[in-house]
Amino acid sequence: MMIIYIAGPMRGYFQYNFQAFMDAELVLIENGHACLNPAQADLDRGFDPNTPEEDLTPEFLRTAMEWDVKAVLQSDGIVLLPGWEESKGANVEKALAEWIGIPVFLFNESDRENPLIPLDPDKGQAYTQFQVTAQGASQV
Repeated sequence: MMIIYIAGPMRGYFQYNFQAFMDAELVLIENGHACLNPAQADLDRGFDPNTPEEDLTPEFLRTAMEWDVKAVLQSDGIVLLPGWEESKGANVEKALAEWIGIPVFLFNESDRENPLIPLDPDKGQAYTQFQVTAQGASQV
């Protein structure tokens, strides 16, 4: 089992894209992984996903990012949801993971049985051949 942190875009999406985070968590759990889900953490702190973006306070954003950074550091890998490239937070989380050697994956929405596509840290793109199990990922 791997502990996977879910990273992806939130701001600019309907209800902060929480449904995509919840859907990814379900698929990852079905594949034997444990998840650190920032959307769920926000809900657990009482955040309302219908809150307008202009009402997000710097204090809330600091608290959220503090949880996110700690969660990345506790993970065995992070998975990037579609749209991550445009997310400042997801880019910070990806950079942190790469900096300290935590594997980074793309979320494969089209294959519920193989949802993790390892990202090649040297090329910034997905490996073309890979194998992911609950024990980890390897290039084949």
